[in-house]
Amino acid sequence: MHICKTCGESDISKFRIRASSNRPYGSCRSCNNDKYRDKRTEYYRSEKGKKIKAVSDKKYAAKNKDKIAAKNKEWRVRNDEDLKVKRRLYYLANKERILKKIANYKRQNSGKVNALCVLRYAKKLKRALDYGELNTLIIEEAYILSALRTDLTGLKHHVDHIIPLNGKEVSGLHVGINLQVIPAIENLLKSNRVL
Repeated sequence: MHICKTCGESDISKFRIRASSNRPYGSCRSCNNDKYRDKRTEYYRSEKGKKIKAVSDKKYAAKNKDKIAAKNKEWRVRNDEDLKVKRRLYYLANKERILKKIANYKRQNSGKVNALCVLRYAKKLKRALDYGELNTLIIEEAYILSALRTDLTGLKHHVDHIIPLNGKEVSGLHVGINLQVIPAIENLLKSNRVL
């Protein structure tokens, strides 16, 4: 019979077994953990320990991606109401800062923002088709180019649909091949016509 030197535990399943001699250690797992807890905590707070833990965590996350995702999803479903309340309280407490951040992003990325707005409009009209990543990139580039030309020339530029989305005779699609960047005055004069 084996007994823990610290707490007197006698259940053998609560002891770690030595690999070399196949005999249990002198202290049970619980006492051993208590004994080395401070050393472990101190080690993992050091730079070396942090690096080792980061590598270990990364390996674990890579191996158990699905398991972690399922667990996170389950947690979010369980705590959905609390999360909504926390998000709302955070927004109310930081409203000015959040709105400034959003406005700043929209100013710096006006091309991307405009591309998303027009895509939403085209989807409402059922004129947007998903032709893949390259098409999306071409559309986004057109709106970025429009914003860039406006900044460089000082003359407002629009992204024009060559065949309008809401034309009287014919309606075009919101795809990269149907876009051109032209000065705003030309686009406004053109209106919903095919020239």
